[in-house]
Amino acid sequence: MDPIPALRQGSTTSSDIESVDTNPTTISAASYGPATIKFTTAQALLRAVRQSSSDVIYVEDVSTEDFAKIEQARGERSKFRLKNFSPAQRLLIIVIPTFRHERSHSKLYDFIKGEIKDMDLEDDWGNCNSTTLRAGHGGGASEGDSGGGPSERDDNIHPWPTLVIEAGYSQSLNALRRQMRWWFSASQHQVKIVLLVKLDPLVPGTIIIEHWKEFPREERTGATTTRFGARLEPVNTQRITIQKTLPSTNPRDPLSYGVTRGPLRLSFMDLFLRAPRQGEGDVILRDHHLQRLGASVGRIRQ
Repeated sequence: MDPIPALRQGSTTSSDIESVDTNPTTISAASYGPATIKFTTAQALLRAVRQSSSDVIYVEDVSTEDFAKIEQARGERSKFRLKNFSPAQRLLIIVIPTFRHERSHSKLYDFIKGEIKDMDLEDDWGNCNSTTLRAGHGGGASEGDSGGGPSERDDNIHPWPTLVIEAGYSQSLNALRRQMRWWFSASQHQVKIVLLVKLDPLVPGTIIIEHWKEFPREERTGATTTRFGARLEPVNTQRITIQKTLPSTNPRDPLSYGVTRGPLRLSFMDLFLRAPRQGEGDVILRDHHLQRLGASVGRIRQ
């Protein structure tokens, strides 16, 4: 049967700055609602994916060995993503991207790469996109939607991107935030920026972008001591809303979209892991970029 759709999120007027605890590399099935499918065989799962009318499937009772079989059976030309696998929870989340889903993250990433190219740093940046990345010590695996990092890094030592973009159509914003926490924790904080792009299937033309990065938080190491220890926690530093200004406006026209709390600014240091040189600086997507993103997604009818 089809998965139960994610609940629509609350008001977009919540606080710009929001912090959440970084949970280790586990995801609770209850956090995503009732599971839809119990795993039996890889081939049965592939049939279920082909027949699904939803873009998200939750699969219970998946072992590490089962996950390897699913990866092998899927092949290289699959149209779905193994969004997150948690061995501890035996839970696999599969996303079958819609056109809007794909357009939202790929267009945003194109704008970011365009700004990098304008700084003559195109050869210094490498894409990872939906590469399967694995946490150490049995922490599971995930495939982002878009992302990349400095190209001069040794991928055998530092395989993780500095930037990850995760998009969601029927997936809730809370579900995307759990994936955000996984990226920071599983990468051992090599991922520096996670952008969440939430499309609202009930309000076409509305896109929420959350910009998450980690900051140290001082906390006591013991109840009877004044010594402090620092740990990193993710903080939502920006929450941008793109929305059609009037229901009757042309969805193909960028000027039909309003932007709240732009522009989107990504730290050069976070992206490239070094200080900017002459002619270099933060990547900034201004309102006109974000309006074009809204129009690019809005012109898709389904």
